[in-house]
Amino acid sequence: MTTVIAILLFLVFFLLSLLHFYWGCGGHWGTGGVFPTKDATIPAKSPGTTPPFIVALVPLGFGFFILNLKGVG
Repeated sequence: MTTVIAILLFLVFFLLSLLHFYWGCGGHWGTGGVFPTKDATIPAKSPGTTPPFIVALVPLGFGFFILNLKGVG
């Protein structure tokens, strides 16, 4: 049972990491709810390409850490 939980946690962290890689490659899906703006008519400003790639490594690392703790893979 703990192996299944470890795999599910890895998948959640992996998908979160994929979303950040998508944003790093210039994707705009979901950014309207992530970046705050003073007015709803003002488009959200993207942080660039490097910060999302750096942030994407964190959940990916957590996912692999969980798999390593359980001994999966």
